[in-house]
Amino acid sequence: MTAWVRSTEFYTNPDNSFFPLAVYFSSYSDPNVYPNIPPNLALDQWVPVDLKPHDVPADAKYAILAGILIITGAANLTIAMRAPGSTSVPTGAYYDEQAVSVLPYGGERSVGFNVVPLVDGVFEINIRADPYPLGGPPISVGNLPSVGCNLKLEGWGR
Repeated sequence: MTAWVRSTEFYTNPDNSFFPLAVYFSSYSDPNVYPNIPPNLALDQWVPVDLKPHDVPADAKYAILAGILIITGAANLTIAMRAPGSTSVPTGAYYDEQAVSVLPYGGERSVGFNVVPLVDGVFEINIRADPYPLGGPPISVGNLPSVGCNLKLEGWGR
């Protein structure tokens, strides 16, 4: 059974031309591009993302994230998000976002939108990249095809 949590407040940035970038991942660029967020997150590992530096309070219950997933080459890129320490979202078996590029020299962009649970202003993210079709050479940071994503913090609530 799902344990729903009541939310009574919602906050968003009144200047909708800018939202803080909460997650930036790239297998192909300089890790110092965005120094205030987790740069170049490791592939296929659960990594905590702290939103408190973006003025999200520790008692926030959820955050709203939106952004883009990017692939250049033949790959299946998936992203999963969960509350810190949760075991209900296993690695590789579940994902919130997906982008697939089926051509070896192709490219794909896919938009994403998620409401993620927070604990002490933190959520966990897992970014996984697999060759497409499955069974091809493994994908790792520094090897083509290149994969990446950016997710902006659009709002939060408690």
